[in-house]
Amino acid sequence: MAYPQHFDVCILPYGDNDYTKYIYPLKLHEYLAGGKPLVGTPIASLAPLGDVVSLPKTSEEWSPAIQQALGRAENTAARRAARQDFAKEHDWWMLVRKISETLAQQLGPEYADRLARHFFAGSGDRGSRGNNHALT
Repeated sequence: MAYPQHFDVCILPYGDNDYTKYIYPLKLHEYLAGGKPLVGTPIASLAPLGDVVSLPKTSEEWSPAIQQALGRAENTAARRAARQDFAKEHDWWMLVRKISETLAQQLGPEYADRLARHFFAGSGDRGSRGNNHALT
């Protein structure tokens, strides 16, 4: 994230079309982790994120949205923290953990127990990144 740290506002200016109906902008979480205000097109994957992303609906609304993002109301410590908290809840490690837990639960309680005991044991919220133990 060498460049976004220098941005005043991060943008995700997608066209609203058949292609963007099915995408998820991975930069979203990098931008939010930096705490910067974010303006994006209300594509399907961004539409539910109006609390942390400004979503102008027309091209005429973009400039005012960016101006608002530059303002004091969007640059408070509380707003930055809200964006960063959202990013923390959706980082790669949390996604891997959710997927692992779902798969283990589907395989049966003994697998879920093994996963909890060996992979996530004593690791706090983020798990044990370097732990390569087999689930035995």
